[in-house]
Parts: sequence; C-alpha cells; structure tokens
Amino acid sequence: MSTVPLTPNEEERLAALRSYHILDTATEQDFDELTELASVVCGTPIALISLVDKDRQWFKSHKGLPVTETDRDQSFCAHAINQPDELMEVEDAHLDARFVNNPLVIGEPHITFYAGFPLVNEQGHALGSLCVIDTETKKLTDAQRSALKILAKQVVDKLEKRRKTLELEQANQRLLTAQAELQSSMRMASVNHMRFQNLVREANVGIIVLIGEETRVEIVNRVYGQLIGRSVAQLLNKPLFEVIPEAEAYFKPIIDKVRHTGESFYLYGIPYTVYNEGQMIEGYLNLVYQPYVEDGETVSGVIVLCHDVTEQYKAHQLLKDKEMQLQEVNQELQAIAEEQTAINEELIFTNKELAEAQTAAIQTKELLDQAVSSAKIGTWSIDPDTRVLNASPRLKELFGYDADEEMPYDAAITHIRDDYRERIDSAVNEALANGESYDLIYPLTGHHDQQLRWVRTTGRFFDGNEQMKSYLSGTVMDITEHVLARQAVEESEQRFRALAEGSEIMISINDADGNVEYVNQAWLKLTGITQADMLAYGWENFLHPDDQQPLLEKFKEGIKSRAGFTVEFRMMDKDQKPRWIYTKVNPRLLPDGSYAGSISSSIDVTAQIETRNELHEANSRLNIALDAGALGSTEVDIATGAMICTRQFKKCFGRAVDEEFIYPQMFEAMLPQYRDEIKRRVKIAQDTHSIYQAEYEITWPDGSIHWISAYGRARYDEKDQPVKMVGIIADITERKNDEQRKSDFIGIVSHELRSPLTSLNGYVQLLNLKAKRNEDVATQGILDKTQRQINKMRTLITGFLDVARMEAGKIHLEQKCFDMAQMIKAAEEESLATISTHTVYFAPVEHTPVFADEDKIEQVVTNFINNAVKYSPPGSTINVACIPTGNVVQVSVTDEGMGIAQQDLAHLFDRFYRVDNIEMKNVKGFGIGLYLCAEIINRHKGQIGVESEPGKGSTFWFTLPLHTVTEQLP
Repeated sequence: MSTVPLTPNEEERLAALRSYHILDTATEQDFDELTELASVVCGTPIALISLVDKDRQWFKSHKGLPVTETDRDQSFCAHAINQPDELMEVEDAHLDARFVNNPLVIGEPHITFYAGFPLVNEQGHALGSLCVIDTETKKLTDAQRSALKILAKQVVDKLEKRRKTLELEQANQRLLTAQAELQSSMRMASVNHMRFQNLVREANVGIIVLIGEETRVEIVNRVYGQLIGRSVAQLLNKPLFEVIPEAEAYFKPIIDKVRHTGESFYLYGIPYTVYNEGQMIEGYLNLVYQPYVEDGETVSGVIVLCHDVTEQYKAHQLLKDKEMQLQEVNQELQAIAEEQTAINEELIFTNKELAEAQTAAIQTKELLDQAVSSAKIGTWSIDPDTRVLNASPRLKELFGYDADEEMPYDAAITHIRDDYRERIDSAVNEALANGESYDLIYPLTGHHDQQLRWVRTTGRFFDGNEQMKSYLSGTVMDITEHVLARQAVEESEQRFRALAEGSEIMISINDADGNVEYVNQAWLKLTGITQADMLAYGWENFLHPDDQQPLLEKFKEGIKSRAGFTVEFRMMDKDQKPRWIYTKVNPRLLPDGSYAGSISSSIDVTAQIETRNELHEANSRLNIALDAGALGSTEVDIATGAMICTRQFKKCFGRAVDEEFIYPQMFEAMLPQYRDEIKRRVKIAQDTHSIYQAEYEITWPDGSIHWISAYGRARYDEKDQPVKMVGIIADITERKNDEQRKSDFIGIVSHELRSPLTSLNGYVQLLNLKAKRNEDVATQGILDKTQRQINKMRTLITGFLDVARMEAGKIHLEQKCFDMAQMIKAAEEESLATISTHTVYFAPVEHTPVFADEDKIEQVVTNFINNAVKYSPPGSTINVACIPTGNVVQVSVTDEGMGIAQQDLAHLFDRFYRVDNIEMKNVKGFGIGLYLCAEIINRHKGQIGVESEPGKGSTFWFTLPLHTVTEQLP
C-alpha cells in the first residue's frame, strides 16, 4: 500500500490534469527553458516540471535527469501537492523520515536536497510541481524561493495557454469546416436557382414570378414582356403595377388571393389593355396563377403563366358571329318563302363567309397546336361516357410511350407514383362527375424508359350541346428541372440550417441593408432571446456601448464596399456580461453579381483575449524573475544577426539601458582568446540541439574587465534549421575575483611559510643529531614525530604552491623520453620501504616508453597509492597496474576501501573538493591532491578518471600517449 498521501479531491485533480492533454507529449522548448532557468537561479544540477498522475509522476521537462517518469510512491512532488500554496523544501532527505529509505535517495539519482512549488491551476487543483534537486545538502535564499514561485506560476500560465491554444485551434478548424460547407451549400443553391431561371427564360409561354405584397418582379421572361409591350429590364426587380398601373384594378386582387390562400387560380379568354409609351395594346389571355413556395411551407409570391390567345379568341368570336348570322338567315328563309331565289343567293354568300370562318377556325386550331407543341405541352381529353383517353404524341412521350402506341387511361394512371395516384384519379373522377377543374403536380415513371419525371397537369370539364359532346380535357407540362431545382434549393437550405443549428459557431444572415434575416441557436444561447425578437430588434442593442458606433461604421463600410472583413468587438450576453466576439463577414452575391447581403460566422474569444492578457502579465512576471536573479536574456536572428536583448543584458556588458547594442558589438566586447571557442560551442549547440555553456571575459566601454557566464540554445524552423539563438547571461566577475583572491592568498601564505619551515627543519635535524650523541631515546622519539609533521607540512605547502603556479600557468614540465616500467619499479621500491599497513601488489610492466615529465608522473602515481592507503582499511590489498592499450598506456590503482558515492565522482578532481560523509570526518586533507593530478595529466594530453561504488573500493586511473619515436632511453 502506498505511503504517499492522496489529495482530498484526488479524482477531480486527476480529471483536471488530463484535461490539459499534456501527459506523454514531446518536449517543448518553452518548458525546457523554464527548468533551465530554475536550475541556474537555484544553483542545482537538476530541475523538473513534474506532473503527478494516478500511479506515476511524469516529467514534462527534466533538466539534468535522463528519465521521464518515476513511480508515484517514490515521488517527492506527490507530498508537495498536498499543500498547494506552500513551497516544500527538504534540505537533507537522509534526515527526513518520509524519504530516508526512498530508492531515489539511497540510489540513483541520490537526491539529498529538494525544493518544489506546486503547480496550481485556476480551479485550485495542484497538477504537480516545479522542483529543483541537488545531491548535496542545500538551503534556498529568500530570493531563490521567490523566483521559484514565480517560475512555477509561469509553468501554469504556459499550461493554460497551451490548452486554450489547442481549444482555439479546434474551434478555428470547426469554423473553417462550417464555412466550407456553408459556401458549398450556397454555391449549390445558386446553381439550382440559375437553372430555374434559365428554364423560365427559355419557355415559350409568358412567365413572371411576383414576390411580396408589392408584387416585386423576381423573375420574368422575354415572352411575358412582349405580351405587355415591355422589356425584361423594364420589369425586373420593380413592382409590376408601377410598370403597368392600368392592370392593377383587375389583376391585383387575384394575385393577393393566390398569395394569401395558397390555391391556384385560372382565367380563360381574359381581355387586357396595357399602355406602352402612349400606345394602347389590347388582347386576350389564358392565365394560370400558382403560389410560389420557397421553403416548402411559406408562400412568398405568385408564379403567373400567360398564353396569348388573342388570335384564337378573335377567330372564335368571328365564328360565333357567323353562327348568329347563319341563324338569322335561316329565320328569314322560313319567313319569306317567296323570296327563295334571293335567299339562296344570300345563302351562297353566307356559306362562303362560313367557309372562310371555318378555315379561320382551322387555322386558329393549328396555331394553338403549334403553340402547345412549341411549349412542349402534352394535351389530352376523356370521353365521360366511355372514359377513353385521347392523348397527344407529346403526352405519350412524357408517359414513356411511342407516338403510335395506344395509351389507355387505366394504363396511364399506373405510371403515376403510388402516393400520388389516388389523388390524381379522384381529381379526374370529380371533374367528370361535377365539372370541377383542377391543377396538380405529380411524379411519374415512363413506360419504356423508366425515367422519373415531374409534371404539372390541368383539367377542365366542357359542357356539350346539340352540336358537340361534353368532354374533359387538359394539359400536361414537364416541370422536372423546376421541381428538382426547387428540391435542391430546399435541401441545401435544410442542410445549411441543420449545420447552423448544430454548430457552436454563431452564424447570422443579413439582408442588403444590414437587417437580420436569420441567426442560429448559438446566437440565441448567447443573448438569451428568441429568433423572433432578434429578427425584430436586430443585434445593435446587445453591443457594448464603447464598441457600438465603431462596429456599425465597420458594417456600413462593408455593405458599401461589398467586401468581406473581420472584426473583434464586445457583446453583452444574457447575464449582461461583456463577451469578446470574433466575427468574419462575407458578402452574399446573387448569380447576376448583385449584392444580396452578408453572412457572418462568429466565435466567443473571451477566453483567448483573457489568455492573451494573462500571457502579457506572465511575461512581465518572468522579466521580474530574470531581474531578481540579475540575469540578462537575448534573442538573435541567425540569418540577419539582428539581436533583441533585455536591459539587464546590456548592463552585464556595461551598456546604458537606452543604448543600442547589436550582435557584432557583443563579440567585439569579448577578449580575443575567447571568440573562436564561443563560436565553436554555439555551432555545436545548433548542430546537436543542445545547450551551450561558456564563461568568458569581456571589456566594458570604460576599459574594465568583467567575467560573463552564458547559457544558450537554438530555435528551429519547420525544416529543422536553426533560425534563432536565445540565451541568458550573468555577470560572475565578483565570483571570479573571489577565486583569484583565494588563490593569491594561498600562494602568498604558502611561500611565506616555506622559509620558517626550512629553518625549523634544520633545528629539528640538529637536535636529533645531538639526542643521538647523548643517546637520549625519549627526545629522539619526540623529534622523529616532529620531523614527520614537518614533512607533512612541507607536502601541504608544496601542494598549495603547485596549485597557485598551475592557475598562473607557471608549472614547467621537464618532458623527456623514459620507460614507465622503470618509474613503476621505483614507486614499488618506495612503497615497500614506506608502507607497512597494507599489501601493495605491483603487476609486472613491460617496456613502455613515454614522453613526459617523469617527476610529475611519479607524483601522480604516488598520490594515487597514498590515497588508497588513506581511504582503505589496514591489512587490505592495493593493486597497481601499468598496461599499454592501443596508442596509450593506462596506469591504475585499485583499493578495497570505502568507495565513493555517485554524486561525488564528477567533482573529485575539482579544486578543494572534499567528500562530505561520516567516513571522511576523521580523514584530513584540503582537496588539492587530485586537482593537481588532473592538471598534470591534462597538460600531458592524457585522460584521468575514477570508477567506484560505495563499499566496493575504487580504481583511480590515468592514460598517457605512448612515445612512438625511437630514442635512447636514459
């Protein structure tokens, strides 16, 4: 069972953590820079951004630690999040009961010091912590604690920014998808509308579409214009009765009735009179008034089909006149029998006129048939007694029959779609029984071609007389393209509304004057009002007072220019709270290019605006943290050399905060011996995606010399090419001066101690000789002990002087060619003479020539052996080996001592470094022996190192290049 306590609201905390979608994601530069900064500010080798999951802690950034997660049971941060408002600082984990047996303390990475500040989001959930770790005991200063707290807040800010940016990207993607689908729907609707207009324009009968109470002409074809002596341009988009006011009194009531009732209306042989430029035009029309339905329900206007029957009517009227004349002649013939001859002559004349009238009637019928054929209208008639159907060739074609093929009524009715068949059959029966007229639309499937067609049929019963039998007749017109176009428009509008209503994006449609025609549910949800109220009052009342006038001006400009635009503004929500809205407005253009209004899509970007403001605030806090740590930061464009830097950066180079400081000036300020090395390290960092670190000296404008410590890394473009270098620097002049003063002090003191120590050594030797002559054994023993202490003091002083000389570059190497086998032999003989507490085993050494300072190399070997004696128990064995390997020789000294902890291995060769543990408290030393050994080997272009585990002893080793030139050895 885990010993790490859970937070009181653990389930809610885990849900909050996962809402960021951050776990198991790739490293990100922004977070790595914060851990790098935390490491520098707090002076620790390890800094982590740790997120505490259910069973693990996962590291979004891990400076100085190669792993990306550990068990939660081992997590320090899991303890830290239980007090989300406080910094958890553990100066020595070995002394803390919670962590004394923790695997991360007693094993890798050997945590000793820990300080972590919880990462608390806006809802108060502790997601994890920003922590710094060291392998040594440590205590943060107040300034470091404050900086760590600020950096933790910066981590949370970046997490919030990352989440909200992801949400914004998803919202933007949904907006783009909605706009694409919307534009596709609008294009489809536009194409279908254009197809319908083309059908109207190409029709051979007069067609006009009238919209609204004002009977505005929406669509009109050339044939209609010719009927009333007007051009299409004179009629289009104008109220009809402004163009032909003389027709309003008769036709306006009919149009209003059809528009209000939704029922069709028919007129036959209607006389009309219109005026065109003062000329009166008279004629007769057959008229059909049909409701114009745009959305499947609402009647928005009337479609009028006009057929000019003036010539047919005149012929019919003439025929009636002639018939009346014929009746009068017959009456006269009966009354005046005696005038037979005269009557016969008149009858002949009358018959001649009758023949002419009949010829005119035939011609009229031919004209009518020609008009029907041109309009591709099928005609039919039914005998009410026999129900025999007489169908025109065009009608048979529409029903999928050949022209010479029989098409009985019972067969024809079966081709009508099932859901319409009964209605059509009932209309025919009602017309036959009661003389009712009808006008219906239905789909049918062709007999042979099986093609689906939509047709419009009209039927009218004509009463017979003594000369002509009663019959039912009518027309059938193919309106498939019109129906399909209307269906496509309706389907497109339905898809658009379904898309709009289901979208979280706020969509609205405005007319050409900016008035609202439609808003979707997202708008209504924001404002808290109904669709009807929005259409009635518009959206101006919901605008923030400060944004109302500028936004209205923007919309007016868009309407005037008929161009799209984007705008951000504030709108009051249903709770009267201001919300930031981002809107993209696009113009709506009709197929003829005329402006119909606009369509806008909007999203609530209040959270993004607030995030932008918070990010600005977060950057301000980051600058405060940098200033608190006296750290300067910079960004350099690699291609152009343009540099942006902070005020503290300029201060580190001795520049005024308002002074211009460019990239070349930074390199000019470096002392010449550092420039090439810094450029080399920067190039390596760019090529390896690593961080470069360097310390170098610069010259201030006043001529003074200062030390700079710099860290930096590259940023890369989408092709993984470095484009910018960013970095931070600190002025470390005081630290370097302190080190130099310490070295100077040690050198001076060591030099001054040599003279009295030399005199003291002489006095002790004289006293020892005197004691021997006097055979004073007790005094001799005391003087021998005194001599050993003097020798130790001489060794210490010599070491201090060597350190001072080494740092000043005054150590002189007396290099020559010698045999390592002989040098190891000499060391073996000295060990046998001086070491009695341990067994020192020297492995056989073959002839191994090197070119080096023999005394200095022997000093290194002696130091290794003496350390092995010092740090291993009496009676244990020490092994010394010298083995050529490749082009180098390796010398190693292995003991069976206490071993060295992992965290100390990297620092053993540092100047004045001492391992701090219980076993070392009784072992004296200043930590300069191994430092000198490393300097000697490095100056011989060799390598030096150590391998050790606590409790298993240590092996110290170094390598030297083998001497390959044949030379006489001494």
